[in-house]
Amino acid sequence: MNVLEEPSFRFFAWLFLYDWVVGVREVVSFQGDADHLTLITDMQSPLLQATQPWQVPSNIAQYLRAGVLYVTGVMIAIAGLAFVYIIAGRGHFEGLNMLELGRVGGIVWVGRPFLLLRSVTAMVLQNSGSLSHFATVHDPWYKTLLAANEVTWLITIVNDILLVATGPYAAHYVVLNGVLVWIVAAVVSIWAPVTATLSVNLTCEVEAVDYQVLCTAGTIAIGHLGRMALLMGLVLVAHGICYVVVRSYHLRASATGVTSLFLTSGAKYLFTQSPWMHNNVYYMDRASAALVGLLTLRLGAEMVVFDIKLWRVFLLPMPPKTSLPQALVVATPLRDDALR
Repeated sequence: MNVLEEPSFRFFAWLFLYDWVVGVREVVSFQGDADHLTLITDMQSPLLQATQPWQVPSNIAQYLRAGVLYVTGVMIAIAGLAFVYIIAGRGHFEGLNMLELGRVGGIVWVGRPFLLLRSVTAMVLQNSGSLSHFATVHDPWYKTLLAANEVTWLITIVNDILLVATGPYAAHYVVLNGVLVWIVAAVVSIWAPVTATLSVNLTCEVEAVDYQVLCTAGTIAIGHLGRMALLMGLVLVAHGICYVVVRSYHLRASATGVTSLFLTSGAKYLFTQSPWMHNNVYYMDRASAALVGLLTLRLGAEMVVFDIKLWRVFLLPMPPKTSLPQALVVATPLRDDALR
């Protein structure tokens, strides 16, 4: 019997049908050999269960965003500190060393873990499709270039770790390595962007009889794990190719004899040192020293140095100004005897 046929019950029938449409009632039909029976259930309010915080991806994204902002803030602060020392040194500084802000300053002040966090976060975004109101949105080309540039932070980490093996050869290819990976990553993202995919396939499995049924309506994929692995492999392969090419041509950095314990491996092999050598002592300009984590203050005939890597203060004696070139008067002499 049609529930709408009875005039006296029609009002209630429409209420039942409305409840069925909005999903608070279920209609079940029992089919038998002789007849069938169609029933409608009582009203059942939706079951509300609070999602656990660790199950919400947006919470993780907030932590990642905070880490990225921290790296950006520290790098801006380092650049500002170096600029202050450039002014304090009356313009006497090594300009090429300032190009090592990320490869030297980032490693010293930020550290590899946070740089890895920033690089991996950028690669995750670069290898994820964008959705807006169920429509695929392609990022502008300049955003793609910026995201591809963030991959170079992973190059910085790889270069710093492998300096123990590459040594003076690294100075010849670190820039080329970074540019090569940047271009390839950008071209891959522009030529074959990652797009979101959707598959609809309703499946249900009984997890526990009379207790829980797990149903999956479909799958939405916005990322591509294989593309991310490709970028990581690209970083390693590009580094190896650049090193082999430089090594095969026997290119080698000019030996300066600088073995100061104040220097990190990046500063030792990537900084320009020859113009700042005097009587076998490396006089590092104060802006470059800031990148290495050496905060300096000139007090009379001594240079007070606070090394953030060791969290110690050192007093370095300064030679008479008349015995030094003008550029070295305001520089920091790296004497290891001050470490004793």
